[in-house]
Amino acid sequence: VVTNSDVILFDKFFKQKKMIKLEEEGYNATEAVTTWRFDSEYLAIVYGNTDGNKCKTYDTNGVLQVSNVLYDPDYPKVTNVFETFRHDIDCIVSWASNGAIICGVKDKHKLNLWEKNCLEYDDCDLSDMLTPSSVITELVFDNTGRQLFVVSVDNESKFTILTILSKSNAKWRVK
Repeated sequence: VVTNSDVILFDKFFKQKKMIKLEEEGYNATEAVTTWRFDSEYLAIVYGNTDGNKCKTYDTNGVLQVSNVLYDPDYPKVTNVFETFRHDIDCIVSWASNGAIICGVKDKHKLNLWEKNCLEYDDCDLSDMLTPSSVITELVFDNTGRQLFVVSVDNESKFTILTILSKSNAKWRVK
């Protein structure tokens, strides 16, 4: 359960197991989105903040899953997604059904994929396939975690656009 300032985890008997405090300066709970891994062992939370959307992943005991990797300009692909999301993009997130990666909207037409410890795994730019007025509204993985369905809506024409991405040679490509 996500409240105004907390995430409350319950056990299978609905007894409160752990309360995770999300309160920090600029926190906005109205924009919080959660997604569970298929086995319910991990929970990813993307929430709004005045500095931008942030992502945190917890296990069922409420332990934050973090990486010790710090940003290194010599290795720009090794980044932590805690701080990379933009504040003007809706919080949209989905966990791959195989449990390996999480996907969220990083920029208007750019997806960001990361591991449970919030290390960036990959990104995918859909700018060439979507109109400037379109907005990504939903992300859904197939049951293998190898295909990602991206639903977007063109705000001018009101058409719904379905883009199917497939993982091939360790990269996400339009199918």
